[in-house]
Amino acid sequence: MRACFAFEAVEAADKFVQNRDWPTYTYAVRLTDATLPLHRGDTSWLEPSLIQEFRTFEGVEGCARHYWNSDERSSGQFEIVVSGALEVVQRLTPIRENGHG
Repeated sequence: MRACFAFEAVEAADKFVQNRDWPTYTYAVRLTDATLPLHRGDTSWLEPSLIQEFRTFEGVEGCARHYWNSDERSSGQFEIVVSGALEVVQRLTPIRENGHG
């Protein structure tokens, strides 16, 4: 992989993929270069229920600012956004072959 977002915890990834209308696959990955720039953000700032509370542009912008400032709102919902090479260590979800799996 050359770029992706990843969750710190498998549980957070599992929560994210629930109720998605597209196929999702979860992998354990590692950075190939620890000096790569990355962002760690609390995805709870981007939850639709929270965004609905802040309907004005300023309110939604405030939620986004908290996310990009790496402000912590809750535990266990952190994602890592990285641009650079990642190594897939393990596939955590099975891939269906020809409709079976």
